[in-house]
Amino acid sequence: MSKLNNLVDWFADKNKVMIALSGGVDSAVVAYAAFQALGSSAIAVTADYKTLSQEELLSAKQVCSEIGIEQMILDYSELENDEFVKNDSNRCFHCRMELGDHLIKLAKNHDVKTIVDGTNLDDLGDYRPGIQALKENGIRSPLVETKFVKNDSNRCFHCRMELGDHLIKLAKNHDVKTIVDGTNLDDLGDHRPGIQALKENGIRSPLVETKFVKHVVRDIAKSVGLSVYDRPSNSCLASRIPWGQRITAERLTRIELGETLVKQLTNLKQVRVRDIQGCAKIEVNKEMISIFDENIINQLNKKLKVIGFTSIEIDKDGYRPGKINVIPN
Repeated sequence: MSKLNNLVDWFADKNKVMIALSGGVDSAVVAYAAFQALGSSAIAVTADYKTLSQEELLSAKQVCSEIGIEQMILDYSELENDEFVKNDSNRCFHCRMELGDHLIKLAKNHDVKTIVDGTNLDDLGDYRPGIQALKENGIRSPLVETKFVKNDSNRCFHCRMELGDHLIKLAKNHDVKTIVDGTNLDDLGDHRPGIQALKENGIRSPLVETKFVKHVVRDIAKSVGLSVYDRPSNSCLASRIPWGQRITAERLTRIELGETLVKQLTNLKQVRVRDIQGCAKIEVNKEMISIFDENIINQLNKKLKVIGFTSIEIDKDGYRPGKINVIPN
């Protein structure tokens, strides 16, 4: 939950804040964090500008009710904005410029100095003229400033970019000029955006530069007495959640516990428990699938449901590194 704590802390020195709340998940999280930090000094504002669907408007009202935050409704029509109704490539810019004007006036009337929205880092990679408009109006984006991203296909890129930032700072503090990692040649054959992130941060990979593949790394580790020489490849627990589905501490905990339970019941070392909308999809090496007899499946079904999974499934295709990259949402 450190990300959420960082977001809440972002609001700590703000006296009064107004949140542009659309009804989507991003602005909802921002509103929640603001309310946690400031209580009644956080105000959510939703614009009913006549192109917002009633579903979105109702969603925004429900979110505010769930959080407990005060909500104000801006009522105006974008259809009266000549630049907007032209519907050219800058339509969103004109929309957000007008929204910014209304928010600034409302903020002044309520003695609010800081206006924020729900833009996150992923949004910056797309053509979003509306974001530029809000920026020009001085509206800030806490999710960007605290480096929030969604669980998309570039999840590992964002993770490793943040890791790189921390490593660089630590290296400077200890007068270290060179930072290296354990990437080997075999790693380059999969979708690994995290490797690109480390590369962009100037982090080098000696195993790649000296042309090491995985089995050679294992052989050398064994020959020099390293106990991890036969340890199965692993990756962070977030990789068990399909792209686009939200990563939460609760899901990561049940995934870790689930994999521990499967290993205890089967004595297998290589296990993945994918969290597919609450279903525990279990992957092991294909030749070991037969170990899951009726007794083990029944035990797993009971134990995994206790920790929060709704059902279990044994993946008949077996475990393959990077498989989550092709599992649909």
